[in-house]
Amino acid sequence: MSSDPVFLTAADARRMEAAEEYGALRYAQALQSARPELGIAWEEFGGGHLVFVAKDSPVGRAHGLGFAGKVTPEDIQHVEQYYFQRGANAQVDVCPYADPTLFESLNQRGFGVAEFNQTLARRMSPTERFATAVPEVEIRGLKAEEASSWSGVLERVFLKTWRRNMKVFFCPGRLLSIRCLWLPLSMAKWSPAQAV
Repeated sequence: MSSDPVFLTAADARRMEAAEEYGALRYAQALQSARPELGIAWEEFGGGHLVFVAKDSPVGRAHGLGFAGKVTPEDIQHVEQYYFQRGANAQVDVCPYADPTLFESLNQRGFGVAEFNQTLARRMSPTERFATAVPEVEIRGLKAEEASSWSGVLERVFLKTWRRNMKVFFCPGRLLSIRCLWLPLSMAKWSPAQAV
């Protein structure tokens, strides 16, 4: 296996960004089907999507802007209005491969960096063989009786900022195609038992 560095193109970066974008979009669409009264919304915009699930939900921001071309301050103002009219903060995921006008327009509208995310990659060959299974490690689906413990781990590790506002994080079984559910307490009339 080659240890040569992996250099991405803008197309590679867009594809990787789409994984999070479409995860959020499909989550919102599935949850909207199950709970239409929540006011979940999404909009195709600027080559990406604006997704709103709930105020203070970790799912819900602008994804994919700047990959389809130039972004203007008016575009960012549209993003702001989209979220502000729903009582939420406007958040935009950005990628260094996006058109530079995205960063210029965000700067002009007063946006700042909240966090950096890193994606690591390595080349894989179809003929590559991996180590045999480790006896101490079991990979399997979650059992319904483990949901509360699993939810607690996920809350503590990934949702520290939102932890007190969240009632449900993980739902065992199925709610359409949803495996994760984030709802503020004020909206959480749904219970994991409904997902089974």
